[in-house]
Amino acid sequence: SLVMAQALNVTAAAWFVAAALSGVFRRHGIAEGLLGFGEASTKVVRRQLSVFQSMLVPLVFPVAWLSAAHDPRSGAVLERVLFITIQLMLAYLLHRLLRPSSGVLSNVLGRLPTSWPSRLRPIWYLTGVGFPIMLAVLTVLGYYYTAWQLLQRGLFTVAVVAVAGTLYVVGKRRPARPGVVRRRTESSANRFEGSWHSLLGGVLSLAVLGAMWLAWSDTFSALQILDRVELWTTTATVTHTTTNTDGEAVQQSVPETVPITLADLGVCVTLIVVAFFAGRTLPALLDVAVISRLPVDHGARHAVLIICRYLVVLCGAVVALRSIGVSW
Repeated sequence: SLVMAQALNVTAAAWFVAAALSGVFRRHGIAEGLLGFGEASTKVVRRQLSVFQSMLVPLVFPVAWLSAAHDPRSGAVLERVLFITIQLMLAYLLHRLLRPSSGVLSNVLGRLPTSWPSRLRPIWYLTGVGFPIMLAVLTVLGYYYTAWQLLQRGLFTVAVVAVAGTLYVVGKRRPARPGVVRRRTESSANRFEGSWHSLLGGVLSLAVLGAMWLAWSDTFSALQILDRVELWTTTATVTHTTTNTDGEAVQQSVPETVPITLADLGVCVTLIVVAFFAGRTLPALLDVAVISRLPVDHGARHAVLIICRYLVVLCGAVVALRSIGVSW
């Protein structure tokens, strides 16, 4: 039946993900040879994946069956109990994998102790462990449909971040245009490689932000309550079109008081983040595509890139501040 087919598809997808990860993290496999994971980290992953395949995947089938057979908005009691059980087991699995001291990322991020990903390891741990616990709590409180929707978007977000991180690690091992690098001095090659890393990181960061926007955009309607939280007010000039006594359309600009809400502040922060990544990506793209081909010295190259970066960030900051009523 259709219900059986949908349940088997979901279960097969969960099993395929576990099997693919087992292949990636096998001994002397891709994770160790290409992605830089240590043998201890891959051993931890293999052990936890075996638990996932033997205990969690079998529970996926009845949950998928019940969800396909009933309206997920109602959520049968047995379905909710199984969903909560899966979330608690997933939280324990992520606890074993993401521990800052001995987790799977400890060896990889330990090589870059001053990088932002390494400094934010406690945040990754709290987010990874806290997310399934939050879904379990929502289910207990009666918001099972919300928890189910958040789980789907959360899994998509994790997959996008994992793919982007893998591409970044692989892309750093061999910068673009190796022929250009071979014809340059060692100093020029290092500068070119640094620009390539900035470009790659910026492009992947923007791609992740775009994918997350597509995944979470339809849930933003639930955040309309933020429009009701007024922080301050500002005066803006608004143009109105009116009709005079002769029947002609006349435009009038009048000052009006406009409230700045918490949603506006969120838009401002988002635009600043996008401007930051664009400020790193566009100058690097200019360097890789144009400046690296020109006979310019290091000082001129550095000056052009700094000016371009400042202009991009400045334009983004102006647009972001205008969203909260700050203008010149």
